[in-house]
Amino acid sequence: MEMRRQHVSESELACRLEQNPKQEDRLLEVTHSSSHDQLNRALTALGKKLEVAVSDAA
Repeated sequence: MEMRRQHVSESELACRLEQNPKQEDRLLEVTHSSSHDQLNRALTALGKKLEVAVSDAA
């Protein structure tokens, strides 16, 4: 995960996103449905971008 590679804590990510740490916790929880915008903001805070691709099934 990019946060680990950059040594960014959950608290630091919440600070970068200017949001409550509980909101950030939900973003990282795989069972919680986060919006595309929320994921994109988190990745942008880590210097990354979200790309979605669609391809044919095998």
